[in-house]
Amino acid sequence: MFTAPIRERLLQDDSVLRVSVDASLLVQSLLDLAVDRVLEIMDKYQDKIHQVEHDVLLKPGLDTLRSLHILSGDLIMHKRTLDPIKAMIHGLRHHDQDRCAVLAINRAQAASGASVKGYLSDETKLYLVS
Repeated sequence: MFTAPIRERLLQDDSVLRVSVDASLLVQSLLDLAVDRVLEIMDKYQDKIHQVEHDVLLKPGLDTLRSLHILSGDLIMHKRTLDPIKAMIHGLRHHDQDRCAVLAINRAQAASGASVKGYLSDETKLYLVS
């Protein structure tokens, strides 16, 4: 199950994810898990690239060219898939306070000039930077 590591942390009484009672840390954990999976996939593609480089140098042919074409298409597809996720993380990091101010439940508080904190905790914002 994809979310098993997060579930395990939520079941531990002393985990930061559970003790903090910070929903934005849960969002960050889910994003972090997705990024970890992407990095695993990238490592596999790196191995495939090394194999194609080896084949190009030692035994070039139509099969090698076909492998290179398929690999290139796969990488383009993955880039297109991941670009919206990058944009979402960027938006979370840079526009959280603005979004919260616009959607403030207590409009009087927003109009009075009181500071708006945003939905993400400072700890979550720190994690999202990396």
